Amino acid sequence: MKFCNLCSSMFSSIGNLAMLLTERGYSYHNLQSLKASALHGCALCSYIQQELGLLYHEDENPGFTCRVQFDYWVDSEDEGEDGGDGASRPHPFHQLVNGFQVLVHEKSPSGDSSGSSLVSFLAVCPSGWGSHISAIEDAAARYVTNRPVPLDPRSIENETKIKAWLQEDTNDEAQQARAKPNLSLPTRVIDVDQLCLHVSSPEETGEYACLSYCWGGPQEVLTTRANLESNKTALPFHSLPPTLQDAIHVTRTLGMRYLWIDALCIVQDSAADKAVEITKMGSIYQNASVTIAAARAAKVSEGFLHPRPADDGFKLPFYVDPETAGHVTLLPMEDAFKPTDPLSMRAWVLQETLLSRRQIVYSEREIIWRTQGNQYQTVVASPRSYASVMEDIPMNLFSPAHRAEFPSAREFTASCIASWSAIVTDFTQRGITVADDRLPAISGVAAVLQRSWKDRYVVGMWESTLAMHLAWRSTDGSLARPPQYRAPSWSWAAVDAPVKFMEVESSHVEILSCEVEPQSPLAPLGSAKSGQLHVRAKLIATADMPLSLQHEYEWKLLFDTKSDSLDPGLTYFMLIGFQFGYRAIGLIIREIADEAFERKGLFYHRDDSVPGVSNSDIWTRPQVVTKDIKIL
Repeated sequence: MKFCNLCSSMFSSIGNLAMLLTERGYSYHNLQSLKASALHGCALCSYIQQELGLLYHEDENPGFTCRVQFDYWVDSEDEGEDGGDGASRPHPFHQLVNGFQVLVHEKSPSGDSSGSSLVSFLAVCPSGWGSHISAIEDAAARYVTNRPVPLDPRSIENETKIKAWLQEDTNDEAQQARAKPNLSLPTRVIDVDQLCLHVSSPEETGEYACLSYCWGGPQEVLTTRANLESNKTALPFHSLPPTLQDAIHVTRTLGMRYLWIDALCIVQDSAADKAVEITKMGSIYQNASVTIAAARAAKVSEGFLHPRPADDGFKLPFYVDPETAGHVTLLPMEDAFKPTDPLSMRAWVLQETLLSRRQIVYSEREIIWRTQGNQYQTVVASPRSYASVMEDIPMNLFSPAHRAEFPSAREFTASCIASWSAIVTDFTQRGITVADDRLPAISGVAAVLQRSWKDRYVVGMWESTLAMHLAWRSTDGSLARPPQYRAPSWSWAAVDAPVKFMEVESSHVEILSCEVEPQSPLAPLGSAKSGQLHVRAKLIATADMPLSLQHEYEWKLLFDTKSDSLDPGLTYFMLIGFQFGYRAIGLIIREIADEAFERKGLFYHRDDSVPGVSNSDIWTRPQVVTKDIKIL
């Protein structure tokens, strides 16, 4: 990797190291020379120029210059000692180095300058136990605090820190409510000591881990009615796919005896057993001591404990003393990084992630962990920080204390509406192999929230907020509705597409009743056999809404599928409510029998005179009728 003189000299002399510690910092390129250096092949200049080029242009800002400064966001090991210019010590860095910032400064007419940090790097020393990069400690290790992220997930450093974190979290008094050591075991678990399928007695309790992973297609190893008894006797380790083998290794490393894996703990060719166990999945993940997330594996045959590739960085010489030079590697910092491993793209995994009390995630880049309601954290120092699983839901959504935080029922309801909208939006953007799993794959979350919210869950919505959640829209309409019925047309689960919800501030539809028959009585929160919604609402026939009027009031028609359209003789607009005090929102519905309709899409339009709707330009017209109808 090629570097210019300014980059390669940055840490290579005692004078330059001393400058890094001063308020002024190490004098670096201006924007014009930075670009020239990048064109001549300097790798670090090329990266910095690319990052700064998003915000600055040297032709427009000739006064901008760059400096590099020591990053002070770590604790000093020698607080109180002089570290200003390094004159009082043989080496300037008596503080352990955590990182560096490239700052851009603009000189004012008076000669003063102000700067802002635009590019940050984590400094790592390529040595240290467990790093699997260098067996001999680099001379710079005494000054550079961080070590590379271990390439081997099985490294002693990784496994030691994971066990310590799990033990600390379990013992923390503030986490005792979450620790719950005496929880019931699932119906079946894998005994990783005896390596067999263990059938739990009704009152049996214990600690267990769950595996969250991608199947990646049809599975060769499953528990079926034919092998259920033999699996109780033994599960030959080498016949298991790599991801399951790795999960057993992690469970043993954590000192736990039991592991739950859906492919082996659910009888996969029994519709009755699948219905019962899928209904329990919410509590299974919620009660597990830890969930092992095989995030980096796209299919079960890949495994997740194999060594990962090293991080790309910029390795530069580092002055230690007149006779010794070490090295420091600069890794570009990444903010609010969201995992993009194969597992994070799967619909089933959302509920496994949301409901897990603790999670260890084996990603392609590193191992990260989290406790429920908290952000992901890295096991060792890393150039990446991680965003929350879902930033739009309260951190304690699944806690019994969630309801108590709201001073009024109205505020609690508003929080529930927003939280569920965010969950469904995220969920429907994920991939799902079997389209008819759309409702079962989120039924675990629904079961937990149904108990917490004390509300009735109906095919992807909530009875108390049905009117508000009718205003969903397909963001990427499928070509047609699914061939097999799974939900009534008014539910977002009736289409195979990502959906979003439009906010309805004031509802003008009355829910009279909602009736849903599940496909299986063993899975009441899963797919439906039938469903109908009885409402009292304002309707206007599309034939009574001339195109000129639609144009004047900026109507927007959002069909659920590409095959849906307006039928002037049978299609109606049904008002749901208003948004922002001027926008009407409602359903496009088609009459299929006397007073019976099916949903075809969503509409909204501008309506400038809506104080209480009494002066609505559209919904007070004589063609508008209020009717009791049912939507199927």
